[in-house]
Amino acid sequence: MSLEGEKMYKILIVDDESIERKAIRYIIENSHLNIAEIEEASNGQEAVSKAEVFEPNITFLDIKMPGLSGIEAAKILKKANSENMIIFLTAFDEFEFAQEAIKIGVEDFIIKPATNERILEVLNKTIDKLDKLKQIHIDKKDMEDKLSQITKYLEREFLSSVVLGE
Repeated sequence: MSLEGEKMYKILIVDDESIERKAIRYIIENSHLNIAEIEEASNGQEAVSKAEVFEPNITFLDIKMPGLSGIEAAKILKKANSENMIIFLTAFDEFEFAQEAIKIGVEDFIIKPATNERILEVLNKTIDKLDKLKQIHIDKKDMEDKLSQITKYLEREFLSSVVLGE
């Protein structure tokens, strides 16, 4: 099964600054990447609510926001969906959050203001990881199906040999 050609991934962009969200959306929409949908949220609480329904594969998440911080939102998002890849957006002076973010299992950091190249580099790397995970799930399912078929065959052969007295 080819992973090329179909738009698969959903992105949630969370930042309390509208201009930051719009800039990232613009960069992604003009990148020709494998993105099906993009949603936005202006704070951590809105991100958690939207993610429940939208189920993003990738979440760009500002660390410092009023109310529910990016760190707290990331913990909730990861608990709800461990396969949601989180990319933190941060300013230089917020990098002390790195250790906490590593514990949560975030994919990467983007230092604001970020270049288009940096955003696309991190996004490409994350999409590659998602593609690999998707392929692993497909391969695992194939192996489970084959094992199930073999098990059924062996059960039939065993019953047949018992009935025939072999």
